[in-house]
Amino acid sequence: MLISADVAHWHSTFVVDTSDVIEQKAAAIAAYQSQFPPERLERLLHRIRAADASEGGRCGYDYGELFALPHPMPLPDPVGHFLGLRTIPGPPPVLQNP
Repeated sequence: MLISADVAHWHSTFVVDTSDVIEQKAAAIAAYQSQFPPERLERLLHRIRAADASEGGRCGYDYGELFALPHPMPLPDPVGHFLGLRTIPGPPPVLQNP
């Protein structure tokens, strides 16, 4: 049994709904079966499903994948961005006095 002092939780930035692809995600991980003895693979897939269920459940999804960024993400128009009307342009331009 491995005991760790590391906290297995990240500050949330955003969660993507993975409910429709959770089995595909598990199959992709299981494809690396040479890397995992059967018992270890079973525990790993259980942990991944549980983590995705926990993160997704916090947002109203069956499963979700948490993405945490190490820095703030500029988002000048959040409504437009999430409606797909605008992309993130990067830092705002420097305004000069006329």
